[in-house]
Amino acid sequence: MFLDFIEQRLQPAVQAAWPVDAARQTLFGHSLGGLLAVHALATRPGLFTRYAAASPSLWWNDGLTLRSVEHWIETKAAPSAPKVLVQLRAGEKERPDASADPQRAARMAQRRMNERVQELAGLLATSPAKAEVDYRELPGLDHGGVIAPALTEAVALAQRPAM
Repeated sequence: MFLDFIEQRLQPAVQAAWPVDAARQTLFGHSLGGLLAVHALATRPGLFTRYAAASPSLWWNDGLTLRSVEHWIETKAAPSAPKVLVQLRAGEKERPDASADPQRAARMAQRRMNERVQELAGLLATSPAKAEVDYRELPGLDHGGVIAPALTEAVALAQRPAM
């Protein structure tokens, strides 16, 4: 429903009020918002041309969104589709840490944030979808610490000249 709102109300309202370069429309999200960005790429690939997902919660709902991406690549990702830019970020400290609080370490090991984001980057990079993928693990940062640098990089992604 939120993507319906973006597509049917928000984008038209913004386009009516300001000049918009359709070739550079970018969706950014962090955590569950990052999950939304990945979900949008897999389910509505033409809605944006650039996607930035910081620490996307790919573990949510038992990894359903990652499987949606796999399904999209297998069934709908066409080499003739326009190229999309995908920026993926995760914090180094989002990896499981055996020295951390045992409950936190167990939760991080179950979620496998960095491994899942790397898996997503690999899937997209080798797909016929013509996705230009930029994955980086941000040194010294945890889940919350990723937000500011990832947002700064997403703004730079949005400002890149159209392809």
